[in-house]
Amino acid sequence: MSIPVNTTAQIWVPARRAADVTARGARLLRMADGCAVFAVGSGTHHFLTRGRPRG
Repeated sequence: MSIPVNTTAQIWVPARRAADVTARGARLLRMADGCAVFAVGSGTHHFLTRGRPRG
């Protein structure tokens, strides 16, 4: 996922718990509605999940 220069974003990753998501350079904000919600700045970000999301 690429975020444009001089911007920020919230990324919602389906997950049962925050520990199931690996995200370098991202800050975990909270768990909400079956997702781990991360804050990221500009650049390219990769998220890896393990386990099976609810739903």
